[in-house]
Amino acid sequence: MKKVVSIAICLFGFVFSGNAQEKGKIELGASTGLNYSAISNSDGSSDGSISFNLAASADYYFSDRWSVRAKLVYDRKGWDNAFYSIYDETTLTTYSEKTDVNLNYFTIPVEAEWHFGRKRNWYLHLGPYAGFLLNSRAADLDLDTTDEFRTTDFGIAFGAGIKFPISEKLKIFVEYDEQTGFSEIFESNNYSKMTNSRLSLNVGVNFLLY
Repeated sequence: MKKVVSIAICLFGFVFSGNAQEKGKIELGASTGLNYSAISNSDGSSDGSISFNLAASADYYFSDRWSVRAKLVYDRKGWDNAFYSIYDETTLTTYSEKTDVNLNYFTIPVEAEWHFGRKRNWYLHLGPYAGFLLNSRAADLDLDTTDEFRTTDFGIAFGAGIKFPISEKLKIFVEYDEQTGFSEIFESNNYSKMTNSRLSLNVGVNFLLY
């Protein structure tokens, strides 16, 4: 966990290097959202899972059209209706049980944002993310499955949003955000690479710093 915090601090330092002290250049934000996630390989996708995320963000504006945003996200991913093989020591037999799988990540996206529209209230965002696995559970079986998954996940995040000014310093935003994973999520996998995918609808607030 200390390593994750150190990486987050370094990323925020990169975003706010240079002229970050200039007036009106930084926005801090907080948001929450509804997630829809799944895993997939070359053969297809799993059943999707509905969950949530919580995020803090910081935006550094280079101009009225361009900014860089770093986010710290508690991100619940996973999938539904997975089959787990369970060995019964009493009967000495193996059987399968269906369960939902929850993957809890601490995710750090760093994204470029393009702001457009007459008042620059609309924006598009795109950039890489790094995810750090906190834990994993087979929910219906109440099993800790953390050791079955790799501790890191990498991919790209993208989406669009709109901000609604409430005052000179406060804005409310609604945002569509999608993540596409590039890295294998299992520690051991005898088939084609399994990757995460997640889309979310988020709402939040931004505070302008002076």
